[in-house]
Amino acid sequence: MAGICGLISLIAFIIAGLSVLALLASLLFYDCDEEPCLTNWQLVAYYAPWTAGGLILGVVAFVGCRKAKFRGDRVAYVPPVREQIAVLPADEVLLRGSDHPAAAPEELLRAAQQVTETASEELLRAGSRSV
Repeated sequence: MAGICGLISLIAFIIAGLSVLALLASLLFYDCDEEPCLTNWQLVAYYAPWTAGGLILGVVAFVGCRKAKFRGDRVAYVPPVREQIAVLPADEVLLRGSDHPAAAPEELLRAAQQVTETASEELLRAGSRSV
């Protein structure tokens, strides 16, 4: 999560920086030979949303990353059960070992209710035409 937030804030700051560089380049090198000629304030107004948007997105992503990191650091570490198995009593472990089956195989495959044998006259046949 922090890596994605950091990447978003980096991209946003790059966008803001590039828009500032584009504004400076436009102010310094803009040649007004063609009509309509843009004034310096019009150039600033053109690049201002990109700069402001990049800065705002960058700051929001950076602050969000910091909050997510601090929230993640406050979560207590719980080691895996494998590391605790010798210390924990059997009642506190919700996993059972795979070497002891819960029931015998014939018990696991039993029917939900007692099955009675169906008479052969009651079975459907492929050639029969009963409606």
